[in-house]
Amino acid sequence: MFGTLFDVRDGRCTRGIYGSFVKSNRKDFDYILLIDTEGLLGIEREDKEYDRRIVLFCLAVSHIVIVNMVGEASTTLKEMLKLCADSLDKMGVTRIPRPIVHFILNQKADLNIDNNKAAIEKIINDLKREDLDKSIDIRKETFHTLPSAFKKEGQTLTSNSKLSNVVKTVPEFIECVHQLTGEILNPIDPSLRRTSEISDPLQWLSSSITIFDTLQKFPDLTYYQDINERRIDNEIREHIRNNLIKIFSSDYRDELIVESLHKKEDEIREIFLVRQSKIEDTARQDMENLFKLSKVPELLRKRSQQFLNVQITEMFNALRTSTIAANEREKVKLLVRNGEGDLQKLIEDTIERGVQMSEDIAAQRFEEMYNNTIKFIQSKYIPEERLKQAMKHIYTNYNIYEKECLFEYRDIIIHLTMLTHFNESKISINQLEESLVIRFTYLGYEHS
Repeated sequence: MFGTLFDVRDGRCTRGIYGSFVKSNRKDFDYILLIDTEGLLGIEREDKEYDRRIVLFCLAVSHIVIVNMVGEASTTLKEMLKLCADSLDKMGVTRIPRPIVHFILNQKADLNIDNNKAAIEKIINDLKREDLDKSIDIRKETFHTLPSAFKKEGQTLTSNSKLSNVVKTVPEFIECVHQLTGEILNPIDPSLRRTSEISDPLQWLSSSITIFDTLQKFPDLTYYQDINERRIDNEIREHIRNNLIKIFSSDYRDELIVESLHKKEDEIREIFLVRQSKIEDTARQDMENLFKLSKVPELLRKRSQQFLNVQITEMFNALRTSTIAANEREKVKLLVRNGEGDLQKLIEDTIERGVQMSEDIAAQRFEEMYNNTIKFIQSKYIPEERLKQAMKHIYTNYNIYEKECLFEYRDIIIHLTMLTHFNESKISINQLEESLVIRFTYLGYEHS
């Protein structure tokens, strides 16, 4: 179609994505950047999530997407396209807005596109029903048919099928392809005008890298089988959040903190374990009832249970930290009260002994009492332990979809000294990011 030499055969010829610049004979743009992906829904890989990532990437970086298929568009492909169109607006990165999607129904004996009218209208109406026609541009005019490209010569009913035959390109196919190329490229002008910021190759490459990194970082963009599955998952998560908000009300949190005041850490941990076990049982039963009502797929059930467990665990971790902090505040208040009592006692003893104390000596005695109190408080406050608690709390609060992309907690905690230094230096976010990049780049080279 565009004069490239991409390998073509049944199955997956390309591995991943290949690109090629093609010189344009038009005055409005110099080159066309073509990207070719490996075939979708093939038996070689059988990885539908991988296929969805390819589709979503192409939709995000392309002005025009050409879907070449043998015969009709399968239900799986249509659902995949709908899900990826839905994911486009959720990416949150600069991308090509509303790419034009062309379907090529290949190897058709009947080239009359009107004979596929019902199937085409169903695809378009399904997209409109989900309000996805704003994300991708699919119209009746973007559906095309092509005849078979090759024809065997010299083969008859009595020919030996095991013998080789001459295969030639059908002239009608070449003519149809040339005509199709013009039909596809003619309406490209409006698409280019609305995305002038990504018409430069270097800008496109930078944007594509960002999009690729986003797909790697947020696999939930392509995790679901279809839009309905994503919607069910969102509804379950919203239900879990609302349920936990009711359970962990301000009254419940205050009650738990009051119950744990003046307790040792081991006693606090025991109180929390008992409470957590009860809430987990109640929340799990509530979610099982929701599963039955919504007919939730098994894989989503497991993810939802994992999400629920993480939320409850981290709520109690946060509450435990708050309770320990409240206990420490009470201890500080007690120290202040004791300090006031010690100062009052010093004044009374001085008066009782009838000894007159000079201003300098009184100030010295007060400074000694103050310094002793501060040292006692500092001995009970261990910054490293607080930093460890904060790191663990933040780390475990990451979205569960990202877990496989994160380092183990033990691999992060070994850099505690460095992180403590950054915490105390109070440098800007940009300086911190630069320092971390330099640090871990050096470590990467050191261990490579």
